Amino acid sequence: MKILHVIYGLPMAGAEKLIVDFAPKLTALGHEVDVFIFDGVETPFYHALKDSGIKIMKSGKGHIFYYDIRNVFNLMKVVCKYDVIHTHTTPAQLFVAMATMLSGARAKLVTTEHSTNNHRRGKWYFKILDRWMYNRYQHIICISETAKTNLEKQIGKKSNISVIENGIDVEYFHQANPVFRDSLGCKDSDFVLTMVARFCDAKDQNTIIRALKHLPEDCKLVLVGSGDLQQDCENVAAEEHVQDRVRFVGIRKDVPAVLHASDVILMSSHWEGLSLSSVEGMSVDKPFIASDVEGLREVVGGAGILFKEGDHEQLAKEIMHLKEDRDYYNRIAAQCYERAQRYDISSLVKEYNSIYQNITK
Repeated sequence: MKILHVIYGLPMAGAEKLIVDFAPKLTALGHEVDVFIFDGVETPFYHALKDSGIKIMKSGKGHIFYYDIRNVFNLMKVVCKYDVIHTHTTPAQLFVAMATMLSGARAKLVTTEHSTNNHRRGKWYFKILDRWMYNRYQHIICISETAKTNLEKQIGKKSNISVIENGIDVEYFHQANPVFRDSLGCKDSDFVLTMVARFCDAKDQNTIIRALKHLPEDCKLVLVGSGDLQQDCENVAAEEHVQDRVRFVGIRKDVPAVLHASDVILMSSHWEGLSLSSVEGMSVDKPFIASDVEGLREVVGGAGILFKEGDHEQLAKEIMHLKEDRDYYNRIAAQCYERAQRYDISSLVKEYNSIYQNITK
């Protein structure tokens, strides 16, 4: 088949990481796979995808507004060439629905709902738009049961909605070698806490920063990522007088190695879809701690450690328990790795390929 994946851009985030890992595995099955992006900024994910042999088409050369209507007309030039078009994130879902309708393209449409919630839910005018948009799709994939339940509240129950949990190449992360800690601004004797995530509304790095004031001086925090709210986090670190213990290391191409150099991996969020960063963190034989919210609860619960959203004191206590009790530390780490294997990408590839085959019969 000729398959086109469409997404807004390729920043260092979960849905984008899925495409980077997933598209080359589809080509290994004999399909011709291309990717269309609206935002033309060339990120590390962009180069990783290109280096794997995937053709990338851009609607714009640089940064472009999420809902720039020109994206529809640029899509209309290419959508007739494909058997299956698979969209990720709302701008892609909407513009592909519009472009295929206006162009008369016969491609079968698939979309993945990557989040448990969004800002459109509960507003009557968006409910009308969403019902039209999702009706254009032959199959809708939700990344969790919670995501499915919440979507059905918005558009009604449908027979063509299924749940396929996102996945990663677990062994790729498990077998990585650690970076030298001095490259992270830490000492070998430090107890290193790491979170890999964008600095955005959904994430809550500030709770981890605040937890540091309840922890010993040798506890250091490494924050991997970039985003609009990084300055806010830097301000909080200064307000809490822990700025000398927080390392803002930016976007890293060696995330598996950074995780292996850490003692505890964390994901503090206000909400999630199915956090691939969490699965990555659970793949490296280290304990994983996450906030008890939708999208993390389902992945981490019963394996890693959950703490009440925003409760920096509880988080600090959980970290200290791991730091002081090695048997407990090893047990949580083993449980996390066992849970991560449930999300290996090989299962996802088989299920997605089966959907493509069924809708094109």
